[in-house]
Amino acid sequence: TTRHARAGVLTQVVQDLTQQDGHVADIIAGQELENASSLARQVATECQLRGLTLSQVATLLEKTIPAAKARQYGPEHQPIITFKSALLQSYDRLAQLV
Repeated sequence: TTRHARAGVLTQVVQDLTQQDGHVADIIAGQELENASSLARQVATECQLRGLTLSQVATLLEKTIPAAKARQYGPEHQPIITFKSALLQSYDRLAQLV
């Protein structure tokens, strides 16, 4: 059950931070690029506080927003690309501080 709970961590964090329900990709696709980067930094901080490693976050990210799903959004998938990249970069920077 811990594995299943972790799978929903990213969704829960994004929904809590944005106060929106729905699939993470839908929420992020509706964000401005600047907001997507800011949200990614907040999500990175929250995931680190929950004790997740960079590889766990990367795995969750790919399971939650697979590249194929991101491409379904067409031109609107740029915020998703920005979010994914900024999340991993932010997490990597945070991990170096610890």
